[in-house]
Amino acid sequence: MTKKNILLKSILFVLILLIIAYGLNCVLITGLRKTTGGDLGIINKIMRGEINAEVLISGSSRALVHFDCDIIGTTTGKTCYNMGLNGSTYEAQLALLEAYLKNNRDPDIIIQVLGSLVISNNYDLTLFFPYLDKKYFYQHIATTNHSLWKYRYIPLYGFAKFNRMYLIKAIKGMIHSKKAIREKRIKGYWPRDKTWNDDFEKYKKLYPNGRVSPMEEQAVIVFRKILKLVQDKGSDVILVAPPFYYESYALCLNKEQLAGCVDIIAGEYHVPVWRYDKMSITKSKEYFYNASHLNRKGATIFSQQFSKDLQHYLKFHQNSNVDWMYDFS
Repeated sequence: MTKKNILLKSILFVLILLIIAYGLNCVLITGLRKTTGGDLGIINKIMRGEINAEVLISGSSRALVHFDCDIIGTTTGKTCYNMGLNGSTYEAQLALLEAYLKNNRDPDIIIQVLGSLVISNNYDLTLFFPYLDKKYFYQHIATTNHSLWKYRYIPLYGFAKFNRMYLIKAIKGMIHSKKAIREKRIKGYWPRDKTWNDDFEKYKKLYPNGRVSPMEEQAVIVFRKILKLVQDKGSDVILVAPPFYYESYALCLNKEQLAGCVDIIAGEYHVPVWRYDKMSITKSKEYFYNASHLNRKGATIFSQQFSKDLQHYLKFHQNSNVDWMYDFS
């Protein structure tokens, strides 16, 4: 056998392996897209255009665990959905929001929950992996994950990198497993039956004199893109800062600068900012499980207050020039 024949057979063998790998990759991704439970199930609903809420909650874990859509819907008479994404910063939220707006009816109003002005890749990549062929997912997430091209273009790479349970989830979706899944999220909202932990005490020991929270230029740019995207679609948007435990404010040494940056941008886009840092529940650990997250009891009280404010806004102030840049107490 000549060297040329050996080379040709080797190339053919590699091509056959790539075709098999590509085909298996496509089948497994199809299985992931059929998953109905958990956070991935919610993203699949978004991509299939099955949500179509009139009030949409967008943000990180501070959206996820704070906004009870049953309470909001009952109070306002509008359908509500919470697509908060744990661990996400604005670039991941922009990707998910664009996906929602491309595949669902435009909401009447979008509640964008304020978060850190930093760029990171702390979000769960397994949630976005099945849809990396979508430009609006890939282009936003790639800004923080420079190896993302491997997950998109190398067959089975993602399944090799993620844990074994992810592969099992894909197989279950592929064979249409009907095993009942206990949902933790209710219309996207995740109630947390937890009590105060020691995270804040650890933080105080680490930063006894407080710290300056980062404010990255790229995060500000992405934040502006979120507001422009929503307004281009014709939906109203409200920026909301849910309660923090009151002692945590003293440890943020540049809170006025951060708030000022948000207020300036909000003013440019004529967007209201609602801050709930003066609510009475901020004084008690009873309503929190750490300094930045309310438990179910606290989230219920907050959601009731927020719903009343939203109901009033929808009734009297929507599409008006009234200044709603309030600090609620």
